[in-house]
Amino acid sequence: MIGRLVFILALALSVVAAATEELQPNQTYAGGTRVEASSHGVSFVVPQGWTGRFGREAKYQALLLSSNTIEGVGIAIIQTGPTAAQVAAGLNEPQDLGAGVVLRPAGAPTIRGTRMGIRYENETRVGFALALMGPTQNSVIWALMRWSASTSRIGTDTSTTNSTSASR
Repeated sequence: MIGRLVFILALALSVVAAATEELQPNQTYAGGTRVEASSHGVSFVVPQGWTGRFGREAKYQALLLSSNTIEGVGIAIIQTGPTAAQVAAGLNEPQDLGAGVVLRPAGAPTIRGTRMGIRYENETRVGFALALMGPTQNSVIWALMRWSASTSRIGTDTSTTNSTSASR
C-alpha cells in the first residue's frame, strides 16, 4: 500500500494544471485546483472528490480536506525548516485526532529518496501519511484518515500526491 502511495506522489509531480492559485487564509479550493504556497516553495493539486480549506497563518500551514463522497478526512501540511530525519521522526509518532482517537504507527516509515510514507491504525480506524521533501527543507505531508478499518479508498487516487512539487 505504501508503494502505491509513493507512486501516487510521483504521478502528482508530473501533473500540469492550467492555473495556480496562491493559498489564502480561510479560502476554500475545489478538487482539481492547483494551489501554491510560494513562501514555502511548494504547490499541489487538491485531490478530485475533495474540497480543501486553507487555515490561517501558523507555524505549519495546512489545507484541511473533506469530501461528500469519500469517507474520512485529510490534511496537507506545508512546512519549511524540519530536516528529513525530523519529518520521519514526526511521522513515526502516534497521531492524536481528538475525541480520544489515537492512531499508532503500524511500522517504521518507508523512505525512498525524498519521499516517505507510513500507515497508522487502531482497532477501528486506519490512516496513511506521505511526505515529500523539497531541496531546501521544505515539505508537504499528506495525511488521510478513515473512520473504518477498510483501506479500499485510501491511497488509491494517484493524482493527490503526484501533483505535489517542491521547487526550492
